[in-house]
Amino acid sequence: MLTIISGDLVKALEEMTKSEWGSNFIRFPEVNSVSGLPLIPAEQFELGMFHAKNSGDLGEVLVLTYSDLYFNGVRVAVYELGLDPASILFLHFHADGRFESPSIDRIGRMNFYPKGFFLEVSGNAVDRLLVKKG
Repeated sequence: MLTIISGDLVKALEEMTKSEWGSNFIRFPEVNSVSGLPLIPAEQFELGMFHAKNSGDLGEVLVLTYSDLYFNGVRVAVYELGLDPASILFLHFHADGRFESPSIDRIGRMNFYPKGFFLEVSGNAVDRLLVKKG
């Protein structure tokens, strides 16, 4: 199971979960751990695909991220690699304590988009690519 957590409560959750998850805890994969600078978008996307593909071998993996690019990589991996969408859990927290948990279908589409997570103004471009034509 790959559990991805994003949103306003990420910092608090990070502190609560550090000791409990050990090596299966991935903190902000979109940031270079040496320089502290964000990875380029393509690297964030590829890292999401890599983690989705390989997380099944590790049992449960918890990822804290602010990156929609990382999450889109996970979604495309579900589609292209035929991963079980039920093995991906996405939790997006809001400042008021609410959270949303959209599900992913087998072709990587989400049943809804949490407000404030995706940077794209016109909806999610990845969904346009995942829809088969004809």
